Amino acid sequence: MMRYKTYLLYNKVLTLLCLVCLSATVSAQYVPKDKRKKTPAKDSVTTKEKTPPQKPEKKQSPKRDNDIGRRWVFGGNFWVQFGNVTFIDIAPTIGYKLTQNLIAGVGVGYVYARSRLATNLGNLDVENQIYSGRTFLQYIINTEALFGEGNRLFLYSEYEVLRSDYYDRVLDRQNSIWVRRPQIGGGIQQKLGNLYVNLLVLYNLNYLEDITPYPNPITIRLGFNVGL
Repeated sequence: MMRYKTYLLYNKVLTLLCLVCLSATVSAQYVPKDKRKKTPAKDSVTTKEKTPPQKPEKKQSPKRDNDIGRRWVFGGNFWVQFGNVTFIDIAPTIGYKLTQNLIAGVGVGYVYARSRLATNLGNLDVENQIYSGRTFLQYIINTEALFGEGNRLFLYSEYEVLRSDYYDRVLDRQNSIWVRRPQIGGGIQQKLGNLYVNLLVLYNLNYLEDITPYPNPITIRLGFNVGL
C-alpha cells in the first residue's frame, strides 16, 4: 500500500514538472505582435542609394576663326636690289580674314630708288625716295597635302598709289607724277614656328618704263605673316 502511494506521488510530481517546462517553452516562443521586429523580405525591391548631384562640367568653347580678335593678320614685304639700279622696297601690312582663306588688307610702303640715265647732258644719277599706300587681296590655297605641312600656295592682287619723281626726256628735266600700279601674281608660304614666310611674284599691269621707279614690270618680294 505504501509503495502504491509513493508511486502515485512520483507520477504527480513528474506530470507537474512536464507541465511547467511546456509552459515555459511556449511562453518563450510567443512574442506579441506590437513588439515583433519587422525584417525586410529577401525578394523585396531595394531602394536606390541617393547620389549627390554632380555639377555639370563647363564645356570649353572651341577656338573659332569667327572671333574678331583672331581674324587680324599682320605682316610685311621687302625687296632689295643693287647694281646699275639700286632699289629698296619695304612695306608693312595689316589684313583681315573675310573667310578662312580670303584676306583683305592695307599697307604702306617706302621705296628708295637710284638709277643712272643717259641724257643730253650726259649720264645723270636719279635718286628717288617714295612713300606709297596700297590695298590687297590674298587667297590661300590649301596645298599642304601636296607640298607638305606648312607649305601653301596663294594668289595675290594689289593696287598701289605712289608719287614718283622721274626724268622727263622731252623737257630734259625732273618732274613728279602720281603712279598707279595694279598688280597680280602669287607665291608660296612656308611655316616657321608661329609665322609664315612668303615668296611673292607680281606683274605690273600699268608699267610705264620712264615714269615708274621700279626697274621692270615684275616685282619680287620676300615677306612674312603672323596670325594665319
